Amino acid sequence: MTTNAADRDDMVRTRRAARGIRDERVLEAFRAVPREAFVPEALAEFAYADSALPIEEGQTISQPCIVALMVAGAERYDRAMYYGANESWTLRDQHRLRP
Repeated sequence: MTTNAADRDDMVRTRRAARGIRDERVLEAFRAVPREAFVPEALAEFAYADSALPIEEGQTISQPCIVALMVAGAERYDRAMYYGANESWTLRDQHRLRP
């Protein structure tokens, strides 16, 4: 996989922040968690595109901006449920925000 921290930082700077995600904890989680580790190697070059990507069993990894909005909004609640199979990337982002 050829993506790196610079790709993650660019994703945050140009997409997440531009969509109104201002919570630095959420933005830092997106900078830290390598999305390419959760997509098929053949799609790694698209890991930081703002689109859902296919993974195994006909599932998709969610669009990053949707994940950012969901994670940023979840802090208003004690609990949140996310309907989706194989969303390890989303869970890694949420885990990084736990106190």
